[in-house]
Amino acid sequence: AGLPKPKADADLQRTIVTEGDGETVTTDMTVKVNYLGSIYRAKKPFDESYSKEPVEFPLTNVVKGWTYGLEGVKVGSRVLLAIPPALGYGEQEQAKIPANSTLYFVVDVISAS
Repeated sequence: AGLPKPKADADLQRTIVTEGDGETVTTDMTVKVNYLGSIYRAKKPFDESYSKEPVEFPLTNVVKGWTYGLEGVKVGSRVLLAIPPALGYGEQEQAKIPANSTLYFVVDVISAS
């Protein structure tokens, strides 16, 4: 809705919607988050955890856009990420994600350790 089509070589974009007051996330941590992921002009998200359980994973074990995008964020924050293909899945097609897609995420950081 009014967003320009993303450029494949765009930079990672991060907007902190709500800043938490918890510990600062570093790339060597394991985070627990709720998230919603979508691509440009999608009718619905390709994945989300809000209707299920929060997910937990090491930040070294996800697409680089998550690793870089959540680094320095405080626990309790809500973050919007626009992840260009080079920091997402690149030319690999995923189940509901075409190759070379910019990924958009809303992420609520619940905890980090």
